[in-house]
Amino acid sequence: MGAGVFDDTLVFQEEAVADGVDSPRSRAAIDRLNRIHGHYPIPNDEFQYVLATTIVGPVRWISRYGWRALDPVELVAIARFTTRFGELMGITGLPDTYAGYEQLLTSYEAERFEFDPANRRVTEATIRIGRATAPWYLKPGFRRVTIALMDEPLRTALGMEQQPRWLVRAVDLGLRGRGKVLRFFPPRRTPYDRKHPTYPHGYELSQIGPARMLDELNNKETNVA
Repeated sequence: MGAGVFDDTLVFQEEAVADGVDSPRSRAAIDRLNRIHGHYPIPNDEFQYVLATTIVGPVRWISRYGWRALDPVELVAIARFTTRFGELMGITGLPDTYAGYEQLLTSYEAERFEFDPANRRVTEATIRIGRATAPWYLKPGFRRVTIALMDEPLRTALGMEQQPRWLVRAVDLGLRGRGKVLRFFPPRRTPYDRKHPTYPHGYELSQIGPARMLDELNNKETNVA
């Protein structure tokens, strides 16, 4: 996994939410994503699980470390968006509630989580990307803190070494304390301007995707248009 793959993943997410999941802009991005995925034999249940991680992971993080709890209406909206996004990707059998996604994720992990050497390789590559894009003051301990944030089943399945209890506790308390402090700050009024190192001057959808597929992807889009 390289930084380009990481950036492309973020771009697809941003394009899908920018004007609404059923907008022409979102449809174009999801269609392109589907053509990329079409090169690989990915089972429906794996698509279901990965989609579940995109909703359950952030909600759990916000619940533990955010400056406020999510409103039930927000959970309904997030679940509906996730399901519609999945439908446009051709994923079947999706839940329509957050509780359903949490159950899907929990059941899949209980049945499938186990160590494989490939898990560790992908994890190490992901950590390297995160460290490279992190602020300078977070780089020294980035790897150890990332592992400290993993729950035990995930850490074991990824083959990462156990971190000292004091570090795990310190990271958890530090992030929870940060959330409490943020309650006293005024809410952000301007959107977060995410930077993409792979595309420092911006991007066009025609640039997004594995380099070896770009010509094919763009030719198909031209023929469709």
